[in-house]
Amino acid sequence: EPYVEYYGPIVQLREGRNRKLWDHYGALSHLSLMLVKSLALVLFVLFLLSLIGSNPNFRLNNMAVLLATLAQAFLILYFVHWKWNRFDLS
Repeated sequence: EPYVEYYGPIVQLREGRNRKLWDHYGALSHLSLMLVKSLALVLFVLFLLSLIGSNPNFRLNNMAVLLATLAQAFLILYFVHWKWNRFDLS
């Protein structure tokens, strides 16, 4: 997907000082949207596998560690890119 196709909505959100997360989510490129959906799907499947217990080395407590690790990374991204520099970074 060419940069020109999704840059326009990003500029409009930035210039309009739009604070709605859902609107920013809607302005993602097709690739970014697919990556977010793929991450959600993989996490869901891993959660189901941890509940089923098909692998004794990957239980629910291992899934909790994985989710906590990802939550830490996304929390840092939230503060750096959304809370403090929302309209400065694309």
